[in-house]
Amino acid sequence: MNKEDLTLKTYKTIDEQIEYLRENKKIIVDEEDKHWFKDINYISMINPYKELFSNGKDAYGNHIYTTDVNFKEILSSMKIDLEFSNCLYKDIRKFEQKFKNAVIATICNKYAKDEDKYCLNYINEIKIFLYDFSTMDFNKIKTSPTFCKNISNQLSSNGYVNDSFGIEKKVDLLRKILAFGTGISVDGADMKKANILAKHYLDTCQMVPLWVIPNMLTLGEVSMLFLMMDIDMQNIVCQEVAGFSLITENDKPEYTKLLRFSTKLEIIRKMRNTINHYEPFFPLLGHNISKLKLIKNSPIINTLEFLNPDFKIPKGNDFYKSETFLNINIKINPNNVVKIRLLELMMKYIEINKFNDCQDFSKIKR
Repeated sequence: MNKEDLTLKTYKTIDEQIEYLRENKKIIVDEEDKHWFKDINYISMINPYKELFSNGKDAYGNHIYTTDVNFKEILSSMKIDLEFSNCLYKDIRKFEQKFKNAVIATICNKYAKDEDKYCLNYINEIKIFLYDFSTMDFNKIKTSPTFCKNISNQLSSNGYVNDSFGIEKKVDLLRKILAFGTGISVDGADMKKANILAKHYLDTCQMVPLWVIPNMLTLGEVSMLFLMMDIDMQNIVCQEVAGFSLITENDKPEYTKLLRFSTKLEIIRKMRNTINHYEPFFPLLGHNISKLKLIKNSPIINTLEFLNPDFKIPKGNDFYKSETFLNINIKINPNNVVKIRLLELMMKYIEINKFNDCQDFSKIKR
């Protein structure tokens, strides 16, 4: 493709950005609000919310803007997004702490029952596995660490199937755990300086107990660890964290439940990364939701309900009403109705979160 065929946009100064908004999007920026364009990137500030104020699309699929909108309405939308992210961050933190603790407690209980009350045998188990992995065909490896019996398998709705896809990432995680546990990385680097949590144990015992390790791992890494566990260990974690069993009354594993939970784990990881990188959450929430009927069964909406059980999707025809309770000068039309409803859900999540905070504070005072 020639460079001339590409629809590229040139860099614009702040004044040019403001002029572009006025001429092409009918968004009017007051002089007192110009500083926002210095404080926040245009893409993060304008792109997520501009379609809320569009009036439809032309024959080429471009959004049409026919009514003047003050930039303060964009700021009001962005404020909801920021408040929502702050509330969601607390819920994710609460879940992550509980999930990490449940995973490591389940693993350590397994080692303790096997007469390893110090939970240090994982070091030799990983060393043996890594040696076998480097010297023989992967499919011929017969042993794996106690906590990752499914390292060579992939989860499906019918159970785990033998599949080496992604094995390098799993092995890299074991190398990382070994490095934290011994203080020496694969390339010989001193890990004492890399993590202060491990320094005490490395200085006094030369080895780090397994129960310390998850504090050094990301949510994504602990999720990977969870999916490498056997179904009995996974069931203990799910009962503790999510309140359901993966085993039926007939002692049969329900892998569809495990698959749905693993989907939630991945969504929570993406949510966490979006918030931690200070990106707007609104685009992630609306991803792949093009119709009102898709909202209720959206995996990301279901994950929000999981993180905060008090948050529920409205029943009945609330989504199809012709007005909004948002304090934003905005008119509902077929083009923006889905995005408006999603912004309303974010606002409801904020209100529920604030109410719960007040309830928690009252309990502390008592």
